[in-house]
Amino acid sequence: MKKGLLLSVVLGLFLTTAVFAQNNLMDFVLEQKEDTLVIKDYFDMPDEAGSLKSAIDADSVDVPAGRVYELKAGGYYPLSSNLTTPATRAVVIVGSDNRRLVNNDEATSAPPLICGFGTNTGGINFQNDLTVKNCNIIQAANRTTLGWAFFGASASNKTIRLDNCLFEHTRWVMVQSNDAEGTDVYFTDCYFVNMTGEACRRNGGVYDNVNHNTGTLSAENCTHVMAQGMLYKMRNYPVGKAWFNHNTFINCSGQVFETQGYQSDMVVVNNIFVNSNVQPYMEGLDPDETDLDNQPMGLINVRQLPETYDQVERKVLADRNVIFWDSRLDDMVQTCIDNQVNGSTAWHSQMITMNARTQAMFDDDETYPYLVEGAWLRKCPTFTDPKDLLTTQVDALKEFSVSTVDEASGALLPVWRVVNTNLDDDYIYSDWPIPVDLSYTDKDLLTAAYGRFPVGDLNWFPDKKAAWAAQRDAEIAAIEALRNSGKIDIATNGGFEQTPAGAVTDLAKGIAGWVIEVAASIDPAPAFEIVTDQVQEGDHALAITINALGENAWDIQVVAEDIPVKPGATYVYSIWAKASAAAKANFTVGNADYSEYMRVHEKALTTEWTEIRKEFTVNDQYTVIRAPIHFNITGNEGVTFYIDNLTITEKPSAIASAKTKAEEFALRQNYPNPFNPTTTINFTLPEPGNVTLKVYNMLGQEVATLINNEFRGANGNHSVLFDGSRLSSGVYFYTITYGNKTVSKKMVLMK
Repeated sequence: MKKGLLLSVVLGLFLTTAVFAQNNLMDFVLEQKEDTLVIKDYFDMPDEAGSLKSAIDADSVDVPAGRVYELKAGGYYPLSSNLTTPATRAVVIVGSDNRRLVNNDEATSAPPLICGFGTNTGGINFQNDLTVKNCNIIQAANRTTLGWAFFGASASNKTIRLDNCLFEHTRWVMVQSNDAEGTDVYFTDCYFVNMTGEACRRNGGVYDNVNHNTGTLSAENCTHVMAQGMLYKMRNYPVGKAWFNHNTFINCSGQVFETQGYQSDMVVVNNIFVNSNVQPYMEGLDPDETDLDNQPMGLINVRQLPETYDQVERKVLADRNVIFWDSRLDDMVQTCIDNQVNGSTAWHSQMITMNARTQAMFDDDETYPYLVEGAWLRKCPTFTDPKDLLTTQVDALKEFSVSTVDEASGALLPVWRVVNTNLDDDYIYSDWPIPVDLSYTDKDLLTAAYGRFPVGDLNWFPDKKAAWAAQRDAEIAAIEALRNSGKIDIATNGGFEQTPAGAVTDLAKGIAGWVIEVAASIDPAPAFEIVTDQVQEGDHALAITINALGENAWDIQVVAEDIPVKPGATYVYSIWAKASAAAKANFTVGNADYSEYMRVHEKALTTEWTEIRKEFTVNDQYTVIRAPIHFNITGNEGVTFYIDNLTITEKPSAIASAKTKAEEFALRQNYPNPFNPTTTINFTLPEPGNVTLKVYNMLGQEVATLINNEFRGANGNHSVLFDGSRLSSGVYFYTITYGNKTVSKKMVLMK
């Protein structure tokens, strides 16, 4: 399907009229499998372009709801004219090989190629919902015929889902919805490469909508390699929901998330950003697409909402993201200053997480309690096989990024190829199999994402991806709860719920989020077991039985590991513990060099659960810390300790919006949320009165009555503890009735 075919393609263009609309649907069908039609490719026709468009156009009578247009693996499906999908029904186009792109090393099973033909660059305009899976999308017919955008919305409030697709080349973006508002755009498991083609520093990205607001913009488990422009463009619109989870970005010159700062529902978590967001910024450069206060645009950018916008609560969560910029890029700004590019010396780096205004807003917990900045993990992953992406291609990225900020520049980011390097013949044929392996071996990063999964695109870790997919719904609920609470618990598996009950024999890896360390001299060794815990929160606790003692307190220790923190931040440490008899333990928090931020020395424990709670401040530059608990203390021999529910949360400032005002009736968000299994619900009353507080499940069924038409006084914050230990994990709603007023809020139980 490659070299040598260009001649036949050109001849086919002149020999074919392609007036397929007059033909029968089955003229374009190779096989029918119930509601699925396997579409003939260019060579099955034979040598006629447009079979996919013609099949969909002809399929207009009694189309079943489950209709799927299947394309052959390795098939060639050029478009001699663009496809516009029917306005009356959704369209689903699926490549036959469902293996994830980055895991498929079979050379003969490339994703089917949908591209341009002759003088047509190719494209699909959708008037209704559109799903495309397992395909190779190239908006070009050849090297000299390149399009601006392949997918375009032609009607408002429609959804496009692009799953496991390989995208390459663009003069602008891959998807645009300029003519339609409210478009929902979902990218999952996609691989974007060589987003270049137009001599413009802003062009060469994934999505844009110049004229209208977007409903949802979501990218999950996607990899982006070698891009010259702004990737996800939100402009001056407050996108309904922006969601970026588990993506990998390598060598992306322009702003990753181009926004003038009006996002109020945005999540950026578990991503890897390597040498991305690197173009220097000059005050006044590209004024319609850059920061309105003439500030550089970091990975996260927010700004106060104009008075003409709906004044909604600002909720942005950025957490567990890896960031790295090669030191070779450090002098780009100085080069622009020295050369007075565009006649200016007002150049700034955009290799930042946030600009000064954005950082100030995130730090202002009183005004913006739900702008939450979690951990930035500052290192370059040790990728398994990145080819020359981190060597030669960094130099190419730098040369482009510096030269293109000159407003007179006509520079293009060079096309990076490893396999099909003859662009004159192979421009539309992407490297296949995908030539890099962006898995990595860094122990800390392999467990740094939520749920102790690897950060970045999980498709590079297929076993982990399968486990992640099984818990995805719970993770989404947890992320939403974090976004709505304004607080982040940075400890992993603090309640031991991710570990099955039973003896722990692998001390290094037997408990997710923890490591157990025992001196070799201790004989007999202590015993460790995940036990069923009916007293404290959750179903599990860790039991530690001390059979003999060593010399130092740390000769027997259980350590919570890989805890991401922000230097200079203050955190609240909380853990519950008890013992089978009177005993003592040390509870500490420190860095990898064994410097402690906090210690509760020889805390006396009894047979009753007690909370150990203390604040600490990260007073150095460590971004990952540990929390050891020492049990090797005189008098502990023969004692069994129980620990449970470790939480470490950043201490918020006084939050004005959460302060109680005597004249207000308010139901507060429960905390913690998500919870397991207890949480606290707070409410305030303007005057004394009778109150009813109940909990319901997703079906609207009542599962608990916390207050049943009981009298409560005013001028105070009322707290109620809810115990969900008898309930299953899921989303619940708590509803308060006071007089003729009823208010409900959502909470998430995660066991």
